[in-house]
Parts: sequence; structure tokens; C-alpha cells
Amino acid sequence: MKLQKIKVFEPFSQNQFNYFFITVSFVVFVIALIRSITVPFTGDEISTFFNFIQPGSFLPYRSHVDTNNHILNSCLSWICFHLFGDSPFSLRLPNLVALGVLIFATYRISRKLTHIHSGLILIACFLLSFHWLSFYSICRGYGISMAFLILSISNLIEYFKSKQYAKLLLFYLCIQIAVSANLILVIIAVILTFSIIVFQLLNREFFKITNIIVLLIHIKLLTSWIKFSFFMQANFLHPHQNIFAGATNGYWNVTFVTLINLLTGTTNKWIPIFILLCFFILIGIVLVRNFK
Repeated sequence: MKLQKIKVFEPFSQNQFNYFFITVSFVVFVIALIRSITVPFTGDEISTFFNFIQPGSFLPYRSHVDTNNHILNSCLSWICFHLFGDSPFSLRLPNLVALGVLIFATYRISRKLTHIHSGLILIACFLLSFHWLSFYSICRGYGISMAFLILSISNLIEYFKSKQYAKLLLFYLCIQIAVSANLILVIIAVILTFSIIVFQLLNREFFKITNIIVLLIHIKLLTSWIKFSFFMQANFLHPHQNIFAGATNGYWNVTFVTLINLLTGTTNKWIPIFILLCFFILIGIVLVRNFK
């Protein structure tokens, strides 16, 4: 007796999905455009403008030590400031452009999904969340960083599937752009880089001279961002500095320990170690099963 293949219900055909995606993207972009023009500047944006954009002082180690300095955002907004003036729309323009990058990256990933309804879930996550989209109508680095993070992941997926080295180079470029816009993403960049090394070792792609040189350059840049992050922490959280948000007992304690306590009801130090171990085992299983 032959088992019949169960058909998965698809709410749209591929062409209908494309039209739906274009419509949603257009509406979302128009909303972000209107917000970029009409929403008054926030306190963080004002601080970013007067401390980094107006004086043109935003480079690492050469600017005022403050977490408001999302380096790439400050740089691009400084360019727009000199080209188009100091209007809110002018200073927010880089993030509005980044929304286009996010839309493009979302569509690329949706084309890799097996079922159309999975693409609809992806759209709901990336293009229909108001608070997420608000990042693309303010002069901050979050929108730029998230857009290029998603674009880097789309290139990484294509590299894992095709082993085209050009896709890996695009991943390195996009993830470096993402980190330069928001330093906290360096943690994700390190994890993704580790997955690439495992993948290349399993597929005998690692020991090519070009690959090693490019990987070392990428790791060197990541190391520089990590060093700068520690520099920022050491100086911004100095006893004589004013901290206006967060706490001074470390990112791990403020973010991870409190989250672990919320989810498990305990702050036992072995829980995060167990979670990390399971995570890396899961990555290894996925890589071995799908890319060997």
C-alpha cells in the first residue's frame, strides 16, 4: 500500500505572493517615509546629532565616549547633514534607505523557503512589526544594522547551499557593515563565523589559501570591534562618568542572567553553560546532516 503525499495548503501562488510582498513593502516604506519627516527628534537622536554628527567626530577612539555613537549611522548622517541640511528627514535618510535593504534581504530569504506560508510568517516578523519598523524612521544605528544582518544571513544561506565563494565574501562585507552600525552584533558575527569554519572543515573548503587570508582579515576586524567594545565599556562606565541608562554590573548580568532568571526561576551559573552547549551541538548536527 502506497502512502499518499500530504499536500500542504498554500494560501497564495508564487505570483500572488510576489504581488502581496510588493504591496506590503510599498505601504511599509511609505509609512516609514512619513514618520521620518513628521516625527520629532528623540533625545537619543539629539544627543547623536550634537555629539557626533554636527562636529563630524564619530570615529573609534577619536570621538566622545558615549553609547549613542552608532559609528556607521553617525558617518552616513554626517554626510547627509552636509549634503541636505539638518532636517530630521535628512538625518534619518540612511535608515530609510536601509529599509530598502531589509525588504530586499527579506525577499531573498523568502525565496529560499519551501512553502509560501513560511514566507508570510517571515514578512510578518520583518515587515509588519511596528516597533521593529520604527528603527527605520529614526537617526540611530539599529535599522541599518538589522537590515545588513538579515542581508548577510541571506548570503550565508546561499553560500551553504551553493558553496559560491562570492556569497561568502558578501556575507563578510554585510556582517561588518552591520557590526559597524551596532557593536552588540559582534556576538552574532562571531557565532556565524564559527558556523562557517565548521562548515568549511566538514566540506574540505577551509585550507584554501584565499579562504584563510580572507577569514583572517575578517577575524582581525571582529577582534578590533571587540577591543573597541571593551574600551567603550571601560570608559563609559568609569566611576566619574555619568550613565543615564542600564546598570554598571556588566552586560552578562544585566541581560542574560536576568533573562535566565525570568525563564527558569534561578540564576544558577550552569544553566547558561548547558544552553550554550546544546546550541553548539545543535549547530553541529544541522551542519553534518545537511551539508556533508
